Amino acid sequence: MDYVVSKVLIDFYKNVEDNQIFENCKEKILDIIKKYMEKQNPTFTIIEQTNLKTSVITKTYYPKGTFKIYVEKNDIYATLEVILGLIITKNKGIFMVEENMPLIKAFIKIINNLVEKDILFINDNISFFDIILCVGTKKYYNEILDFSYKDIIYLGYGDYDVFLAEGLENKAEKIKEEVNIYKNISLTEAIIKMNELGSNYISVIFTKDECEVDYFLEKCNSKNLYVNMLPSKKCYLDLDLNLFVKVKNIVISK
Repeated sequence: MDYVVSKVLIDFYKNVEDNQIFENCKEKILDIIKKYMEKQNPTFTIIEQTNLKTSVITKTYYPKGTFKIYVEKNDIYATLEVILGLIITKNKGIFMVEENMPLIKAFIKIINNLVEKDILFINDNISFFDIILCVGTKKYYNEILDFSYKDIIYLGYGDYDVFLAEGLENKAEKIKEEVNIYKNISLTEAIIKMNELGSNYISVIFTKDECEVDYFLEKCNSKNLYVNMLPSKKCYLDLDLNLFVKVKNIVISK
């Protein structure tokens, strides 16, 4: 694919800024696009080069191919981040969409127009794909896994776990969000359950014991950790672009 990533991102930003369909969520959408403008890595560029007497070794990015993408409840912000990840790494994507169809359809139409070819698709069950990307809770991931026969990349997103230490169990009554609450068990047991059963997206601990805090920070696998507080706002997916590329060692004779 021969499009210039930086130009597509800038033009995409301008299109969103001027499009009324995004009016109710425009501010967050533009923030996400700006964030990915800063973290973009052009594909097909040399990561590292080693000169030897008889050869040159380079490490180079290549796209993984076509992704079939499931995002729980078709969350608009998570879907946008996946779209941006695909653009930056020059992959293709097939999005399985049931909710938020107008917004996601608008995203895909803009991008395909900007790159002047169809690289993103909606609900295309016929086209070949290389890998599945699943974004959501662990329960959602298990549902996707049940009927999948391809390799799956799973990214936890959307729900979170809360551990309440002894004496703080009553805080459960004040937590209004739908979360997984662990109480009346040891921290060690709670972390094992969080790591195995949770989405590893957000985990929270309420405790007065500094040793428990240290253990929690070291052993809990979640990407976002909170101590004695609940998340004040929704965290973004914040993709690792390395998930979208394969790195090859290329040895060329001098």
